[in-house]
Order: sequence, then C-alpha cells, then structure tokens
Amino acid sequence: MERRDFLKAGTAAAALAMSPFSGWAEEERANGAPYAEKLGWKLGCQLYSFHTKTFEEAIQMTASLGLKFAEAYPGHLLAPNKKLSNLSPEDKKLVQKILADNGVKLTGWGVAGCDRKTFEFAKEMGIEYLTCEPAPNSKAYDELDKLVAEYNIKISVHNHPKPSPYWNYETELKLFQDHDPRIGACVDSNHFIRSGLDPIKAIRALKGRIISFHFGDVLSDFSDTPLGTGIGRVAEQLKELKKQGFKGYFPLENEKNPGKNFAAMTASVKYFNEVAKNL
Repeated sequence: MERRDFLKAGTAAAALAMSPFSGWAEEERANGAPYAEKLGWKLGCQLYSFHTKTFEEAIQMTASLGLKFAEAYPGHLLAPNKKLSNLSPEDKKLVQKILADNGVKLTGWGVAGCDRKTFEFAKEMGIEYLTCEPAPNSKAYDELDKLVAEYNIKISVHNHPKPSPYWNYETELKLFQDHDPRIGACVDSNHFIRSGLDPIKAIRALKGRIISFHFGDVLSDFSDTPLGTGIGRVAEQLKELKKQGFKGYFPLENEKNPGKNFAAMTASVKYFNEVAKNL
C-alpha cells in the first residue's frame, strides 16, 4: 500500500471509530434498497428517528444505511439553539452542503405547516412534498389547491392516531375529493394500527391518493420494532402497493430509542429490500 493510500485508510478508520455506528462489521450494515428502487420506491429516513442527534449526524446515519432520501422535521437542530425551521441564508447553504456531501436528497418536510411561507421554504430547498395536517375543511383544501399549483409541491396529509381529525382514512378520502391529485395521504401504518384500523384496507382505500409513507412496524403493545418483526404485515402492505403500481416515498421511521436505533433501522432497510426483491 502506498503512503497516501495508507493515510487515507487511516483517516477513514478514525472517522468510523468516532461515528455513532462504530463497531459494526461491514456485512452487518445495510446497503440501501436497490431492489426497491427498481420498483420506483424511494426508501429513505424520517429524520425524527434520529432526532437526538444533530441534523448532520442524522444525515450521516441515513447515508450509512445506504439511503439516498430523507424527510426532515422542523424541530431538528442544525446547531445548539438553531432549529431547521428558523435558518439564515448561510444556514440553508450549510444544510445543502451537508446533504450534498453525504449524497442524500431532502425530499420531504414534516410533520409541519402548509402555508405559503412553508411552500417558499420547500421550493428554496428543493423539497418535493410537505407532510402536514391541514384544517379538515373545504376552505383549507381550496387554498392548498392554489399553492400546490403555484409551487408544484405535493401535500401529504398525515394520520396521527385518535383524536387527530385524520385518524380515519375515510375522512381523508372525503376531503381529497375534487381537489388537486397532488394532494394525498402520508400513510403512517403504525398510527392506523394504533387507531384500531387495518393498514392493508387503508392502503387499498387510498389507492391513487398516496403520496408518501411514514413506514414502520409495531409490536402488540404498539411500540416500534424493525420491519417484519411486528404485527403490521409489512410484506402484505408492499405486495398491495406493488399491485397498485405505486411509486413514491418511503421514509422509514422508528421512534424507539432515537439515536440509538441504528441496528433496528439497519434491519428494516435489509428487510424492505429483501421483500422488494421477492416482488
């Protein structure tokens, strides 16, 4: 090994040793979801999964899972006392540099607002969809129609569990009627289960109006668990989406032990890719 290669290897090893996932053998780590990509599925990370880390650390962890996409949330810290929701022009350039350096695209933003200011921010940052919970009335959706058409940014309506107004997908379907097709659902299957609903039935009912997911799995006590190890029937969900010809965003979310859940996220990426391979 030449000296420059030796030094380069040493630097890389030192960086890995200082990383939040040190101690992982290469074969234990995920390498993205290439089979999912062939189906038009953009597997990424909902950065709330790593919200105890800085934004840069969360993006580094996303990249180390082999994932190319992320959905950020407004409360994530870029630096102490500096949230993503309140960035200076210089801060925004730093965010873009962090993303570029790690090969990750910020495709989504939420759960957040969906007013003009948020659309402006999303356009500036290259964000493709906003995950939000707009007021559940026709007037709010009429306004969203205008903003979606003006900015060409999608709205992905999230379903927090009861007593959220969107806990039942039938409410979403009624509100989506006669509105821009770029307004649709962010399917959080875990939350549908927590509300006593069947996620497979929800996905079938929302066919054609699904924009994105908060994708995960839960145990019978409703706590988050790696994909395929819970009661969410994840493989059946993906089979149904393949049948529908769905193409879109799958930000993985695991809220259990945030920042210390790299192993769980790794297992989820591997499982998702393996299911996609078999489809």
